[in-house]
Amino acid sequence: MSQGLGRLRILMVIFALSITMVLALYSSALAATGIISGSVVNVRSGPGINYTVDGNLLKDTEVQILQSQDEWYKISKGSLTGWVSKSFLEVKQLEQVKVIGNPVNLRSGPGTTYDIVGQVKEGDVLTLLGSSGEWYQVRNADGSDCYIAAFLTQKVDTDKPKGSSEQSGNSDVQTPVGSNQNPVVYLDGKKLNFDVEPIIENGRTMVPLRAIFEALGAQVDWDNDTRTVTAIKGDTTVVLPIGSTKPTVNGKEWPLDVPAKISQNRTLAPVRFVGEAFGSSVGWDAVARTVSISSKAIKDIHSVVVNESQVNLRNGPSTQHNIIANALQGERLAVLAEKDGWFQVSRSGTTAWVASWVVNVAWEEEQPHEPENPPDPPDPVDPGNIANDEMWISSTRDN
Repeated sequence: MSQGLGRLRILMVIFALSITMVLALYSSALAATGIISGSVVNVRSGPGINYTVDGNLLKDTEVQILQSQDEWYKISKGSLTGWVSKSFLEVKQLEQVKVIGNPVNLRSGPGTTYDIVGQVKEGDVLTLLGSSGEWYQVRNADGSDCYIAAFLTQKVDTDKPKGSSEQSGNSDVQTPVGSNQNPVVYLDGKKLNFDVEPIIENGRTMVPLRAIFEALGAQVDWDNDTRTVTAIKGDTTVVLPIGSTKPTVNGKEWPLDVPAKISQNRTLAPVRFVGEAFGSSVGWDAVARTVSISSKAIKDIHSVVVNESQVNLRNGPSTQHNIIANALQGERLAVLAEKDGWFQVSRSGTTAWVASWVVNVAWEEEQPHEPENPPDPPDPVDPGNIANDEMWISSTRDN
């Protein structure tokens, strides 16, 4: 009998410890900060004025918020933990970041040499606690603190109205709802001009199909009877019926969220489909409202040349990342990688990102090549005796 009671006590202790750990994790997950707004505010042992006063805090003191109950917050400041009325505490909104890679490692410290302590997927939202170099210290959904590479996240705009969206990656380019500015489209760093402006359809950027297909070197035909566009480039054939969400590329269906449509006698289609149908890559910068299409594979791109007077170099592939340097017009930058319309470049030993629409790709075949066996320069001809008022011009160029 006594042994049974002993086991029961042990089980009850284990259960109590488990509950305590769960509550601790829950409190951590809720952790935020606040500022005391009253002159001298009582900190009580429970959520109500009937509880004893355990201490006081002065105005403008920053505290950690652990829990919320009715009209009271449980807070901590140093060794003092207790409850204060919500009317005497101003909550500071913590910044959040959204994961834009998939999957992304979480590490125990700010660098790839630290241990991996977890993973998150694209779209996950983390609480931002601080930063260290090119790494963010974040709080995961389970309440644990860790680090994530900053360029694999985007800061969440907590003031953004509901219904707005922005996205980069492999899905169609999405445009924030309610913006009046038309997106700008660049192909290989050159701005494209259209006689019909791109439009927004159900959050998707729709662009004139023929203009981009022909700029990519495709032959475009229109069948008025079937209301179908057919485009051919090399061994790739694209068939796009108007109003259909199932165009085909070489006979294989390519599902769309938004069907192609006719606007002012021009066929408009989702820009990501238009760009990727012939093997190009498409990037979207929501802040700059810019679509960038790269028609050649990154392996073919060795360097880019700055085409603006001064451009920003950032620590990640979007205008939301920090500026770490500037490059001047005419500078040539070695290309390391490409992501969402941005080039990762190397400059004076520093790795950074530059927008593809402010540089020109220096294609290898466009670079001048020295002939393998250059001809010997001709021997200069001896002018002999010439009059004083004459000038001798040699045909040999001084290199």
